[in-house]
Amino acid sequence: MKLHVFYTWLVANLIHPVILYIRVGSISGEFFNDSFLQFYFLGFFYSMLFSLPLLVIAWGLFYLVRKTEMALISKYWAWAFLLMILPFLLWYIIFLFLDYHEYSKDDLDIILPSSFSALAAVLARYSFFFKILSETQTNQSGN
Repeated sequence: MKLHVFYTWLVANLIHPVILYIRVGSISGEFFNDSFLQFYFLGFFYSMLFSLPLLVIAWGLFYLVRKTEMALISKYWAWAFLLMILPFLLWYIIFLFLDYHEYSKDDLDIILPSSFSALAAVLARYSFFFKILSETQTNQSGN
């Protein structure tokens, strides 16, 4: 169970710098110049660093989603929705610590790529989600 969440987090962090670069490129008008690899690795490092608290929260949320009494497809979409909301939660927590209470468009330029990369990671790991939940349901009914 924890490995599924970890791998989903890792995939999201691999995707995030690409989505962020596309977003930054669409604002500045410059796409994929010589600095792409530098941007990617730096973005990957910061993405992993800042999303570590989200990994811990995601482990708890996955446990809750797994234990709820819903159809598997409903659990999947609940999981996807919760992971898309987590970057907003992290940003809100950062704002609370900094005592900053005003949101701007620049904040969304950072949050939305994170949210979309989380959704892309969940979609990419679709079959693994059902495999994990099917195995846990089989193990629980076998006990």
